Formats: sequence, structure tokens, C-alpha cells
Amino acid sequence: MARVQSLRSTALEAVIFTLLALTDPSVARAQIVVLDEGTFEIFVGGKQVGTEEFTIRREGSGADAVVLANATVSLDGDHRSVMRPLVKAGLDRSPIEFTNTIEGSEVLAVSLNHMGRHFRVLVSSQAGEREREVPARPGTVLLEQDVAHHYWFLAPMAEREGVGLATVVPRTGEQIRLQVASVAADAVIVGGERVEARKVVLTAGSDSRSVWFDGQGRVLRVEIPATGYRAVRVGG
Repeated sequence: MARVQSLRSTALEAVIFTLLALTDPSVARAQIVVLDEGTFEIFVGGKQVGTEEFTIRREGSGADAVVLANATVSLDGDHRSVMRPLVKAGLDRSPIEFTNTIEGSEVLAVSLNHMGRHFRVLVSSQAGEREREVPARPGTVLLEQDVAHHYWFLAPMAEREGVGLATVVPRTGEQIRLQVASVAADAVIVGGERVEARKVVLTAGSDSRSVWFDGQGRVLRVEIPATGYRAVRVGG
């Protein structure tokens, strides 16, 4: 009997919340807040090869609040593929879960879960599965290969020279320790308008990449000279 009453109470609370959300839009807005969304044009070797459309939002409230970031990365020509990464992170931007599907010349399914002191990475393909455990160091962020909006997760930490950043590439399971080599004021064109930005150069040995952030920490541009990759924000 108590269980029936509990179920009825839970159902009643759900109905009440739904009615409040319908009559008071602020209730619904409190549960989902869009932190950033937009589109990048992607270039490789100076040639446009596709787009990345993304959304970053906060869902829930209080201790249950999380950040969800998802995207569709569509590449054409020799690079033809569709990638759909999804990150679930805490409000401190530390990763909780990650999934990614890549459809193209090969089909891959990537998952990552934070399990105590390590991340469990599983990559599935037609050839089988491979599993790997990666240490979950404090402050680690995920930077999936060829996904520009993921740099949003490290924006608050990349504000001064000399800072070290722990990152993991889910698709490969690779750990990369990036160093903030320089931070300088710059400007980029977004949607035909000049936007003041902070240009951050990140290095890891001979690897170098540049990221431009606006005053809100939104990613405006990403360049990786070694691979010829460049993502330029055009909307949002």
C-alpha cells in the first residue's frame, strides 16, 4: 500500500511540475540553459571539407545539474564521414561520460566512462572491440579528434602562459599534456563581423595548435598546422 501511495505521489509531483512548466516558462528554462551553439566551417589544407553544428547546454538544477555538449560533424569529398560526439560533464567541465559514432569509410562507436581514478575507453568497429583504461587526472578535459567545440571545456583554464592542461582523445585513448605557450589579444571575423578575441597557443612537444575565444569563453576558431585542420565559426 505504501508503495502505491509513493508511486501516486511521484506521479502527482510530475503532473504538478508539467503544469507549472506550461503556465510558468521560467520553470522549464531553469532546467535547460543553452550555454553556446553555432556552426563551424571545417578546412583541411586550405580547402573547405565540411561543417560542425553543435550545442552546449546545462540541464537540471542544483547537485543534479550537468553540461551536455553534442554535435554533428559532416565531412565531404576524400574525408567523407559523419561524426556525432556527445559529452556529459559536471558543472566544473570534468567529463562523466562520452559517446561518439563515426560513419564513413569505417564505422566506429566510441564510449568513455569516468570510473573512479580512471576513464574506461571502448572502441567498437567491424574488426572487433578494443578497451583501454586511462588515468583520470584532476582537471582532465576531453578533446575528441577534429571536434572544434570541445575546446570550450578548457577555456577557463587556458588564460595565462605556463598552465598545463591534461586532455584525453577518446577515439584513440591518447593522453596529451598541453602547455599554454602564449595568450594574446586578437580579433577574428564571425558572420561578417569583427569580434575581439583571446588567442591561445597550446603546445605538446612539436605539436602546436591555436584557439581563439571570445569574452564569454566561446570558441571562435581552431587551427592545427600539423594536420592542416582549421575550424572557423560562422554562426551562433
